[in-house]
Amino acid sequence: MSSIIQSIMTLLSETATGNNWTGINTETALRGITAEQAVRRLNANHLNIAELAAHLTCWNKVIARRLNGENYQPGKEEDFPVINLLLETEWEALKTAFMESFVILETTLNSKEDNILNNPIFEGGTSAYRNLHGQISHLHYHMGQIVLLKKLL
Repeated sequence: MSSIIQSIMTLLSETATGNNWTGINTETALRGITAEQAVRRLNANHLNIAELAAHLTCWNKVIARRLNGENYQPGKEEDFPVINLLLETEWEALKTAFMESFVILETTLNSKEDNILNNPIFEGGTSAYRNLHGQISHLHYHMGQIVLLKKLL
């Protein structure tokens, strides 16, 4: 496996469950949040924790699809689903899907070589490298929101 891709995979893995530079990972950010808390809104115009988790799950999968050359654009319901009610089992399933989306992205990335990184992620798109680092930043940005919401709830 290539060294740059291996480094990116390490960053993704640490974002999911590891000890990364920000000190926030998905597993610990979501720990202890109940389904009731996950759907609670501090403001009617803001996303709740469940919606943020679903949004990030979507984008891990989108980036994986794009790495395979597909110019996939998620619809609004997939990208930002409205989640106002969840059973605990549904919340557990959503968290599991979120963690599995990291595996999907890492598995896809594992099959690639460094030479894809400077190429457009799909025809007309920006580089795979930029998209992968953008997604890692995106994950940390929204995990920061999740941690803040968790504290405020």
